[in-house]
Amino acid sequence: MDDAHLPAVQKSLFWALVPRRNGEALPGVRALHNKVQKIIAECDPLGRPLDEGEQASTRPADGRPAEQRRVYSQSLPDSPVTTLTAVLTDAEAEEFTTILDAVCRKLTCSRADGLMHLARGTTDVSVTLNLFRDPDSPVAATENGTWLDAVATEDSMERISALRVIGHGATESYTPTEAMTAFVRGRDGTCRFPGCDVPALDCDLDHVKRFLTDNTGGPTSTENLHCLCRRHHIMKTMGWFDVTLSGEGTEIWSSGDDGHIYMTEPHGPLAKYARSTHRIRSDRRRATLREHNRLRLERLDEFAEALDAARHEEVPF
Repeated sequence: MDDAHLPAVQKSLFWALVPRRNGEALPGVRALHNKVQKIIAECDPLGRPLDEGEQASTRPADGRPAEQRRVYSQSLPDSPVTTLTAVLTDAEAEEFTTILDAVCRKLTCSRADGLMHLARGTTDVSVTLNLFRDPDSPVAATENGTWLDAVATEDSMERISALRVIGHGATESYTPTEAMTAFVRGRDGTCRFPGCDVPALDCDLDHVKRFLTDNTGGPTSTENLHCLCRRHHIMKTMGWFDVTLSGEGTEIWSSGDDGHIYMTEPHGPLAKYARSTHRIRSDRRRATLREHNRLRLERLDEFAEALDAARHEEVPF
């Protein structure tokens, strides 16, 4: 990127990497990559690094070079098997694999068989792809945590079929609602176990405090749900680790054998919307009060001006 954007990127990187709490575990490689990707996309869209497998091209083809969509076919001599390789952007690959896996689940088949069903048109599936976007940000993130560039964001926004403002929620059943699931995945970004990089889309939604039907356990709410990969979900269920989740998304993990304590922060695109500390609530109240008083003073000034104008207006006799 050019020198003009370096100060803004360096400042954003500093605040993205500095720990918010003592004992906070370092983010995993994937979480760090997503943070840097978002910062560069916001500060210098033209300086965004190439995605893995993406080739540089200066040809304007609706913002997406043809090289990104190339499909390679390779057959070994005297072999009945052909290997197909498709080079896609991260967002397109995520969309493709989500649809393909939905076909495989529906038909209980392999990915190779599912691909043939898609090619032949012998299957019909409905897939919901969630896209997260901060109203103040020019870029959006996929459910798998990939931050899109400006062109891909606009292309995706044109395909939006439903818009939802999501936040904290709860339900009486064991299974969270679709909106709750989207919020928790968008908040966490990855598995919440310290240092784990498994994407939230591939994780289980686990009750931090075990759900019990006799109302003695934890509720099914966004403040009692988090994303755990299958491995760490099993470890928590077996009692190897204890975890508590605060209302702002911070988790405190303690090891059952040596007593070590680790803290993790959410790294998803909705992480900041999960935080609701006393300071944040105070700042919101302060901002609301200041806006109220600003409008009140403006109305008083308008009234004073109107009164002064009425006093000096000439009244005909």
